Amino acid sequence: MPRFYLDRWGSGNRRVYVRRRDGSAFAASTRHVAVETGFYNIVDAAGRKSVAVEGFLSQIEGAGAAALREIDSAGEPPRRGTGERRALATLLALQQTRSPELRAQIRFHDDVNAFLSGRELSHELIAEYLTHHHLGFEPDANEVEAALGWVSASNHMAGPTSVTDSIELMLASAQELAPLIEEMSWTVEHDRKGRFISSNTPLTLWRPPTPRDRFEGIGIKSCTEVRVPLDPFTLLVLHRESRPTQLDVTTERPRQCNADTARGCHMLLFGSARQQSMIDSLTLRARRPVLRFATGPGIRELPDGSTEPMGEILHNWVPRQ
Repeated sequence: MPRFYLDRWGSGNRRVYVRRRDGSAFAASTRHVAVETGFYNIVDAAGRKSVAVEGFLSQIEGAGAAALREIDSAGEPPRRGTGERRALATLLALQQTRSPELRAQIRFHDDVNAFLSGRELSHELIAEYLTHHHLGFEPDANEVEAALGWVSASNHMAGPTSVTDSIELMLASAQELAPLIEEMSWTVEHDRKGRFISSNTPLTLWRPPTPRDRFEGIGIKSCTEVRVPLDPFTLLVLHRESRPTQLDVTTERPRQCNADTARGCHMLLFGSARQQSMIDSLTLRARRPVLRFATGPGIRELPDGSTEPMGEILHNWVPRQ
């Protein structure tokens, strides 16, 4: 994560309170939170390690930080069509795609292959992997079949996933998401008591609960709103419908947003030192949301509005909790 973003909870001394899914909790310098050495290192044409991606991301982060300072000054989001809005939309899109969570999804078949350690892929072994290493509970037969099909297809079509592959997908996905984010209605919500926290997946995609949550994740196109805490006092909310550019929130709003942040975060929550008791009171399960699998009959919608079957479809998604 960009250090300048973590520093917004650092209370001047650049230290935040961190609570991890593994049960540990501690105060730490922002220099040592949500950082992984060499996460973006790639190999150049000469076979040498390159930090070109980090240099590119640094430029994006610099422009995004400037846009946040503009929000701090104006108290409302940058207007449509401005460079500041475009810069922040690009940064938010990258924060959605640059995380270890997305890389874990991309590398699912690689992790299964490492578990197999030369053994032949089978229903029994994929069920064992899902139960003990991925889900933490025993999957049903449909999920085992779907995961088996996913790994088989990935091995056949893609082979091992390199860091370069992951980064290329990260950048391509962000390029697609940024214009969608930029065109949403932006509202800055203010909490005078400073109760907003964040996580190492700072974008929370939210929609009202629906039965579809059992078999469908939430994306930028399907969510009702995107919430991005900017500091303890400020929440940026991107919405499908037109809303005021700024609002003062009630006590319940930070409580609901923080609970949703805890449900959907990848590995850790963080906030200012004075938010420690509030962070400790949140429910944070030991296991993060992970990639799920299913198969079912596909249906194609025709131009006249009618539908027709299109065979069996292999489906995957990430639940928000």
